[in-house]
Amino acid sequence: MVVSTFICCMSKRRSNPAGSDEPRQVKRQRVSTSDSPEEGLQHKKGAIVRVAMHNFVTYNNCEFFPGPLLNVVIGPNGSGKSSIVCGLVLGLGGAPKLLGRAKQIKEFIRHGSHEAWVELELARVRNGRNATIRRTLRQDNSSEWRINGKITTKNEIKKIIDSANIQIDNVCQFLPQDKVVEFAKLDQYQLLRETEKAIGPPSMIRDHENLIEMYNNQSQHGLHLQTKEKHLADLKTKNEVLERDVIRFREREKLLKQAKLMKKKKPWIEFRETEARMKKAKIDFDDASKRHRKQEKKCEPLKNEIKELKDRLDKMEASRTKKLSIQRNLDNQRTNCVHQINEIDGRVQSAIKSLDRIKSRQKDRMAQAEKVQEHIELLQTKLEQLDTSDIHSKAKDLDRQKEDERAKENLLQDQISTIAYSRQKKQDSCRSKEHELSDLKNAQQQRLNDLQRRNKDTYNARLWIQEQSLKGAFKEQVYGPLLLEITVPNSYHARCFETQTPNWLLDAFVVQNRDDYETVTRQLVDKQRLKINITRTDTIRGSFEVPDDINNIKRFGISGFLCDYVEGPDIIKHCLRAVAQLHRA
Repeated sequence: MVVSTFICCMSKRRSNPAGSDEPRQVKRQRVSTSDSPEEGLQHKKGAIVRVAMHNFVTYNNCEFFPGPLLNVVIGPNGSGKSSIVCGLVLGLGGAPKLLGRAKQIKEFIRHGSHEAWVELELARVRNGRNATIRRTLRQDNSSEWRINGKITTKNEIKKIIDSANIQIDNVCQFLPQDKVVEFAKLDQYQLLRETEKAIGPPSMIRDHENLIEMYNNQSQHGLHLQTKEKHLADLKTKNEVLERDVIRFREREKLLKQAKLMKKKKPWIEFRETEARMKKAKIDFDDASKRHRKQEKKCEPLKNEIKELKDRLDKMEASRTKKLSIQRNLDNQRTNCVHQINEIDGRVQSAIKSLDRIKSRQKDRMAQAEKVQEHIELLQTKLEQLDTSDIHSKAKDLDRQKEDERAKENLLQDQISTIAYSRQKKQDSCRSKEHELSDLKNAQQQRLNDLQRRNKDTYNARLWIQEQSLKGAFKEQVYGPLLLEITVPNSYHARCFETQTPNWLLDAFVVQNRDDYETVTRQLVDKQRLKINITRTDTIRGSFEVPDDINNIKRFGISGFLCDYVEGPDIIKHCLRAVAQLHRA
């Protein structure tokens, strides 16, 4: 094959002078000028007849005319061979990413220029005539398209290129040097597709894809046929089973008809039997009515007695309500007695101290009496030596003084007896209170032992809190578990309290501030891993007072609220009101 070759002088030394817009003359050389096979040949449809570039990459102005056969661009490195390829791609509507050189169109504009353009003349693409496509590139990455000098859109350009079967993105038709690696990665099937797109008519690739789809459909139809055949065999098997079911169904229908006939006969038989039972029941009803009237006459005394019992019951209920009120008053008095006992204990101690002081004074007076007696004896001795008249008068004075001293002594003895009696009474009361305190301690110890058996973690937590409380580790007193901090004297009220209060609250510890809460949780929950319940009273909001209309409630037989029958620290009772709602139960 004889090759037609053209060479473009693209170095900057041979470019047109700056500011000249005239196309530079291109030297065109042919291998042979006399016997060239290009003579007489025409360019095929879609072939490039002319290429012109202005301010494009390294070119100021450039124009050349490719031949109808193979065209080769030869030149040293950096002379602009790849720039020609870039101009062809961009002029035919290609994107910069196909070239792999730049991402934006403005990068193809010659340095120092505001815009550039590429012009391609394609052979016989518009009604058998050549079409000149010009693409103008601007610095804002926009493009302007023209066909034969008239402004148009890129879609019109694409229609012309597609009509000539020009595929810029097909590596079998256009292979830039940066896409060689992708071309090498194509397998035989992909190469076949790209080759069909490049050399064949558009219908070839569609026919190929249709053949592939038909083959896949054939395979799917074969699988579908096998599925249908298997389904048909299953249906035949099921049909055989259904035939047996049909026979049984027909037998069943026959039996159902007989049963239906029997059902129609059944009501008549039941009617006859019911009629006979009804006649008998009527006779029995008449007899029972007679016996009922006789029994009602006999029950008249019992009804009167029942009425009397109801009246007595109402009176007893009123008496019970009154006694409950009295009991509540007694409970209040008992509470007051406890306070009075504490006050009396203080007075007893004061009385004991006062008695000790009186005894001390009595000893002093006895010593004084002995001294007086000695003085009397001395005076009697002197009396015997003195005049009798003076002695008698002085003796009378001494007797009066002695009587006064004896009266004072008797008065002191009475006071001592009264104080001794009061002391004995106080001591008896103290012993009684000590017994009660001992009983309370025993009950407390029993609760503690029960807690140790029932909840080991809560028991260990209580021991730790008691130990830390003695060391002063808390800002305020930490209570708990709550069950050990309260008492409910009445057993009935205790059962009501246990029903109203949740179990977790009975085993809970009560802290009064955030710092103590963090100390307890950090040591017991985080470090010792104990499963305990902790509640804070500083986060409780509200008064939780007993309703004012307690007197209106009492007339319904309600003696009071649970919070009135629970004894313990005020902070514990406040927590119970807030959580267990004892002021409403």
